[in-house]
Amino acid sequence: MTRLFSLSSVHSQKGDQGFTESTAGPAGLLWCGVDQQRRGGGGGGGGGVDSVKDRVSPAELHAIKGAPIMPATVPTVVPRPAVRPGEAFVGEVEALRRELREVRRRQEVAEDEALKLRALLSQREAQHEEERRAGERALKEAHGRSWQLEEALREVQRRMAGSEARVRQMQAHLMAVRENLVEELRAQLQEAKVQREEAQGQVARLHGELSLSRRRGEEQRVREEQLAEEVQRMRQHLERAERERDEVDARLAHAEASLKDRELDTTKKLLSDAMGRQIVKLRKGQDSLAYSETQVAHSEMLPAGQRQEMAQITTSGHEFDKERTETHCAISPHSAHEDGTGAKYTTSLKDTREEAGMAQSTTPTHATRREATEVPGSTSLPPLALQGTQSSAEPQDPASIRPPPLDDYIPREEHSALTSSLTTVLEQAEARTEEALRQYQEAREEADGLLRELQQQRAELDTFQEVLKTRFVPLDTLEEKERELTQLREVLQEKEETTLKEKEKEKALIEEKEREIAQLREVLQKKEETTLKEKEKEKALIEEKEREIAQLREVLQEKEQTTMKEKEKEVTVLSEQEKELTQLRLTLQEKEQAAQEGRERELTVLSEKDRELTQLRLSLQQKEQAMLVEGKGSKAALEKKEKELSQLG
Repeated sequence: MTRLFSLSSVHSQKGDQGFTESTAGPAGLLWCGVDQQRRGGGGGGGGGVDSVKDRVSPAELHAIKGAPIMPATVPTVVPRPAVRPGEAFVGEVEALRRELREVRRRQEVAEDEALKLRALLSQREAQHEEERRAGERALKEAHGRSWQLEEALREVQRRMAGSEARVRQMQAHLMAVRENLVEELRAQLQEAKVQREEAQGQVARLHGELSLSRRRGEEQRVREEQLAEEVQRMRQHLERAERERDEVDARLAHAEASLKDRELDTTKKLLSDAMGRQIVKLRKGQDSLAYSETQVAHSEMLPAGQRQEMAQITTSGHEFDKERTETHCAISPHSAHEDGTGAKYTTSLKDTREEAGMAQSTTPTHATRREATEVPGSTSLPPLALQGTQSSAEPQDPASIRPPPLDDYIPREEHSALTSSLTTVLEQAEARTEEALRQYQEAREEADGLLRELQQQRAELDTFQEVLKTRFVPLDTLEEKERELTQLREVLQEKEETTLKEKEKEKALIEEKEREIAQLREVLQKKEETTLKEKEKEKALIEEKEREIAQLREVLQEKEQTTMKEKEKEVTVLSEQEKELTQLRLTLQEKEQAAQEGRERELTVLSEKDRELTQLRLSLQQKEQAMLVEGKGSKAALEKKEKELSQLG
């Protein structure tokens, strides 16, 4: 191959006109391409050279410039010496060998240069591809930035519209808030006025209730005082009744004790003595009655006063007869049962005494008249004294007592003395009866007054009257009355407790009302203070709201000014950004145009280089073919020469 290349180079040296050997090196190829570019560019003004210089690095240019330039050799025909053919052929062979070695060396250098140029071409293509991609990326970034700026512009416009809408909304809200505050404050003032009027009405009503409660309290105090007086009066009556009952109980206890101490015989003896004395008295009364009747028969000649006295004596005699019958009736059961036990005797004695007491209470006049007929000395003695004086006396048989004969009548002087004494006794008895009647009427009037005053306690007063009337009743009734008294006491205590509780309740009510009035006054004062404070607060609130509204207006104005300034700034920024965008677009367009032109130039250079390479390839093929032909010819010649040399040798 090297041989063929050398032969082709030799042939080219012979065939080319003015093409020196120096053009076979890398510098020659490069300058050949430059020359062809100059030729192809024509009037391009050296654009191809600049593009080639741009593509070739300074180190490569220095290497190319530093490469040795072979001097242009003129093809000379070496004059062959006039020697023998064999010697000439040997010298030519040597020259051919040197030329072949030189061609091989140049071929190797050319191959190295071709490899370098291919590497440089691939490097340039990679750089061009990187520059193209960088340009596309920059273009995309510029487009993206332009889109971002446009979006930022739209966002700013949207924010401006939103801020304007918010400003309008804030203005409307401020107006609505102001109207609502004014309405609320008016409503609160109206409510405060209504509450104050209600409080004043309530205070007036409470004043009326307080005055009414005070009047009721005074009335209640009066009623309580009356009730206290009535209770005191009833207590006095109760104490009196209790004293009387205690006296009766003491008497009964004393009698029972005395009766229990004595034996049954002494009691029988005493009873028989008492009966005898009573019979004697009755006999005497009967005799005096008979005497008075006899005197009445002879009293036609007496004056009117004596006649009245005699009539009274007769009436008293009749009354004595009634009493005698009553005593006989009362004593007969005791005489019939005198063989019984002492307890039965005591109970019968109590019954007789109770009957005697009832008789005394029902017929006080009979008692007085009977006392008048009796002996004065015997009336004043108590039963126990009589028992002590007459215990030694023997009992008398009532059947053995006979009325005195008619001859035993007393004289007129004695009769007048007796009548005078009887009249005095009658007068005393009448005075006593009148005093008793007067006392009874006073007690009755007092009881009627109590009944009139205590209509609500009618049942209790009736029971109290019954208790008062039970002084001469049996023990069972006394016990019942005592129970009723205890019940009455309990009722009185309950009433006192209820009255005390009512008093306490009324006092508590009055205190409560006073506290309520004080509380209401405090509440009214507090409400007035709170209303004043609320008014002041409302005024301060209104002033504060007005200040806030003024501040908000100032803030809105400032915001509007700031928004206008921001808008202007944003507009200026946007205009500047638009200018920058336009400049970027222009620069991008210029860069794109320059890149396009550079690409076009590079494409032209590459196309030219491709053409040169194709031409070089074609020339190389032609040279190889020529070298093959020449090689064949040289081989034939060499064979001929070898044959000749062999023949010569």
